[in-house]
Order: sequence, then structure tokens, then C-alpha cells
Amino acid sequence: MKEKPILFSTEMVKAILDGRKTMTRRIIKPQPIPEPKRIEYYGEEYGFICESNSKKTGIFTPNNYFCPYGQPGDKLWVRETWQTGVNLNEFCAKEIKRKANEAGYKNGIFCPLWYSADGKYRAWGDNDIRDFGTPGRKRSSRFMPRWASRIMLEITDIRVERLQDITEDDAAAEGMPHHWRKMNGENQAVEMFKTLWDSLNFKRGYGWDDNPWVWAISFKRLS
Repeated sequence: MKEKPILFSTEMVKAILDGRKTMTRRIIKPQPIPEPKRIEYYGEEYGFICESNSKKTGIFTPNNYFCPYGQPGDKLWVRETWQTGVNLNEFCAKEIKRKANEAGYKNGIFCPLWYSADGKYRAWGDNDIRDFGTPGRKRSSRFMPRWASRIMLEITDIRVERLQDITEDDAAAEGMPHHWRKMNGENQAVEMFKTLWDSLNFKRGYGWDDNPWVWAISFKRLS
């Protein structure tokens, strides 16, 4: 069993906390080229069976991938937007941990923490505001260390598929609001997911219309 970090936007963290989000789709990099003829699964390895460049042999060659997020049973700790006390604004997470360790604090969190998704607060001591100040600058989720994370997920399933293979139920499990309904013959949850996906990935060259290969990861939140 392994633990790996995974990044979520503030809105998706809210969806996880609300119990609405139990799936996430992540781009497979690099995308398999040429177009795979079939996909096979070898334990922890996914084989994209692509046609050989050799027209004479017509041999099919595997292009193997490991999912960088782990396998079913592995854990994912969530990175999200966070804050420390304003008196720590000039220090990075590594410096905060180092100073705490030097002061004799070896375990647990190393300063008071606020989380932007829901405003929840994790205390470090009885005099946090006096010693560290009120909530300081918002810190990028990309730089959240393991000790500051509060959400742990367990992978329950992984599929390899095209982005546009997503179903209406899967789109709902991606955290789209509960009030989705089929309207005018269109799947509202899928349409909402499409808009969300393009807002995050279109400029990166992996838009909905590009229909990239993705890891479709199902998970459950652990207490």
C-alpha cells in the first residue's frame, strides 16, 4: 500500500467534503501514439497495444503505462488551498517544519492551519492567534506538504478510457451538483463536467473535443 499526493481545486474539495465527488479523471501522459488497437491489463501495468510502424511485419507492439496515482487499495492525500498565521507569511512549508522540529515538536501539524474550501481551522496550540496571528496569505495547493493535508482517499478502482466515454452517473460522481437532470435530450451532468474540464485543461491542449485518454479513478474518503 502506497500514499501519493493528488491536487484538487477548491470547488472539488468542497464536493469531496460534501460526499458528492467519488471519481476523478486525470490525463494519461504521454498520450499513446499511434492510436491503440486494444488495451490490456497486466497487474499494475496497462498495455496500449499499438500497430507497429513497420508496414512489412504488421506486428502489434505494447506501449506500457503505470498509473502515477497508484492502484486500488493505495491512498491519496489531498492537496488544497491553505493558510497559516499571518506571522508565518514569509516562511515556506519546509522552513515552518524545520523551525518546529528545532523547537522540539516532532509529530503532527507544525502550525495553525485554515482551509479555503470550507474555512475549517486546525489548532496547534492554545494561543495560536496571539503567537501566529490571524489567517495569512492563501498558499497554493501545489505547495501543501503532507503534514498540512487533512483529507485521505483510498483508490477503489481505476479504468483507462477516452474522456468522452464518461457516463451521466460518472459525471455526477465527478462532483457535479445533485440537481442535474436530463433536459432537452441532453445529459446535464455530462454537459456541466465538459464545461469544467475545458476550464481546466483546454489551454493545456487536452480539451473535451480532443477526447484524450484518461485515468478514471474511483475513490472513497477515509475518516
